[in-house]
Amino acid sequence: MSKISNASRFGFVAVILTLLAACSENEAVVQFSSIAEPATGSNNLKKAQVQFLSGNFGLAERHYKTAIEEAPDDVDGWLGLAASYDKLRRFDLADKAYGRVRQLVGDTPEVLNNIGYSYMLRGELEKAREHINTAFEHDPDNPTIRQNVERLNRKIAKKAG
Repeated sequence: MSKISNASRFGFVAVILTLLAACSENEAVVQFSSIAEPATGSNNLKKAQVQFLSGNFGLAERHYKTAIEEAPDDVDGWLGLAASYDKLRRFDLADKAYGRVRQLVGDTPEVLNNIGYSYMLRGELEKAREHINTAFEHDPDNPTIRQNVERLNRKIAKKAG
């Protein structure tokens, strides 16, 4: 599959993760794509997405791993795996998964937003700011990225205050 078709496939994950993250006002928002279309991936990918939405990040991680074994260039699988690792606080593995995503689709605003979110979870606010601000520069109308900019600014102000 081409990079474009892979990139356009991960919209369902964006809807799920945006809804999940929006449920908690204290958390930053993860987004995978601004393209809202149902996932066309494997059964394991769909299972992983459901487990992630349910907050079962360990089970989601297992299904995402299986999904990328089945389709090593599946952007949905790699992004979901990275987000699962973030939630499990396995940032070393999240970094590897984000590295693969970058190989597949580059530094899209959504990918940079997610990497910034990962750094926010780690408490590395300057690195988070770098990634989220770059995402915002490329897509200032994206509501998910705007939310992360606002939340990041609050975290930075709180830390300084």
